[in-house]
Amino acid sequence: MLNISGATKIFGQTAAVNNVSFTIDGPAFVGIIGRPGAGKSTLLRMMNCLTPATAGQIRVDGRDILSLSGAKSRAWQSQCAMIFQQFNLVPRMDVVSNVLHGILNRRSTVQTIFGLWPRAHIVRALSILDRLRIDEQAPKRAEALSGGQQQRVAIVRALMQDPRAPHPGG
Repeated sequence: MLNISGATKIFGQTAAVNNVSFTIDGPAFVGIIGRPGAGKSTLLRMMNCLTPATAGQIRVDGRDILSLSGAKSRAWQSQCAMIFQQFNLVPRMDVVSNVLHGILNRRSTVQTIFGLWPRAHIVRALSILDRLRIDEQAPKRAEALSGGQQQRVAIVRALMQDPRAPHPGG
């Protein structure tokens, strides 16, 4: 269950998110709509611990997400895949590498620097690319893709993180 109560984020004199409250009782697809600048992305960033709230609570299965910090915050982020408006792909990097970057937080610095990926991770990335019917783009650089293709790569990168439904204490 997701419960947001009085969520507020103020930047300087501007309230980007102003006293937002709602509850979602179980798994669901939910759309957040509003005019540009209404605070939709800021609210999502607060839910993913990327932006601290000025006030309020965000609880998932009773767990206060806004109180998380350090390793607990990073663990939460790894469970909540997020697809950004700008997709945040590395333009000069190939599609498969962009997808694999979805799991950088699980890798050592040495493995990352040298681009050492276990075969199982590469196969999984290609499998998810295939599911979204974009596997033929795997060797291409991200900058060579259309906007829609880049969006699908961002979705694949999020799925590569293997996000899961949160559970109490988890």
